[in-house]
Amino acid sequence: MRTRLRRTSLVAAALVLAIDIQPIAASAAGTSTVGWVRLAQLSPTMAPVNGYLSGASGAAQPVMAHAAYGTLSQYQPVAPGGYTATFREAGSSATATTQLTVTAGQAYTVAAFATAKLQVLNDALTAPAGKASVRIIEASRLSPTASVMLGTEPLAADLRSPGASPYQTVNPGTGALLVTTKAAITQTVSTSLVANSTYSVVILDGTEDTARVLVVGDAIGMGTVPKGSVATGFGGTAAARHDYALEFSLLAVMLGLIVIRQLKRRRQAG
Repeated sequence: MRTRLRRTSLVAAALVLAIDIQPIAASAAGTSTVGWVRLAQLSPTMAPVNGYLSGASGAAQPVMAHAAYGTLSQYQPVAPGGYTATFREAGSSATATTQLTVTAGQAYTVAAFATAKLQVLNDALTAPAGKASVRIIEASRLSPTASVMLGTEPLAADLRSPGASPYQTVNPGTGALLVTTKAAITQTVSTSLVANSTYSVVILDGTEDTARVLVVGDAIGMGTVPKGSVATGFGGTAAARHDYALEFSLLAVMLGLIVIRQLKRRRQAG
């Protein structure tokens, strides 16, 4: 009996250790019942906008307010299905809309590149193990084409605005983005990329000679999902992440304490 109790105690302790060393974090696989949508105001000719997302119910849910050029919202977790994204210039009735279909486990950026032109971009949530993935989004009117390198690795060549390049796999760590715009002017932007993460490098109007460059983390770290609290009302209820790891950890601790107490009582009785 003592041998069996000792084995149970060791199993319980091992379970506690195994759970405690695992990060308790959301993962794309663990929340595959939802998709993610963010809105981006990337039109230099558009006034600040209010952005909305509506699903089958038809009720428009606000995603961002008075968003100026160069603003990207947080991701909104939503149930799979069809949606309408709407941009309305603040203080105006002028709107731009587009349709998109959300698939579970996938992420999307609805970008306003012009006053009446919206484009849906497919976003990556994962990178090859130990690597990072980077894409370029060209949204500059002053610099209508751009070429970008990370050190000696090309990420995009003569990318025209408005447009987006495919994601490229790169080594993580600190590095220099070399952004070449009109008149062969090259500017250097320092960056630090985390392994197992995805990024969008957004090129915007800056000064007459240089662009404004944003490095946006799409999904940072292994097993993460885009930032944003779980939302409801977009034509369905988005499923919230249930933290089973924490529950199992507490259960294992309780089991270990019970076994240890039983062993102590048996020693005292013997």
